[in-house]
Amino acid sequence: MITVHNSAIISIDVYKNSGRPKREQTPIRIDYQISGDLACDLQKRATLLAQKGLFILATNDCSKTLTMNKMLSLYKSQQSVEKGFRFLKSPDFLTSSLYLKARAN
Repeated sequence: MITVHNSAIISIDVYKNSGRPKREQTPIRIDYQISGDLACDLQKRATLLAQKGLFILATNDCSKTLTMNKMLSLYKSQQSVEKGFRFLKSPDFLTSSLYLKARAN
């Protein structure tokens, strides 16, 4: 996805003391730096970002009547039903318990 243009390897002589080295002084080591321009294909990046938010819905319903759009809408509607049950179970609903007793005739 990322390509490098105008790449170059630069060698840097490292001396024992700081400052300008003397003419006959040899470096104690040579360090290397990599230089270049990074580029990204924006079309590929947009495609990868669009795929990043994917999720999988699976079902055991093998009938031909259940389409992908129908399955997605059913999945999304499930959340509102669960919110309703959560409300009924919460103590904020403030309902008193009601017990029924069956009488034998």
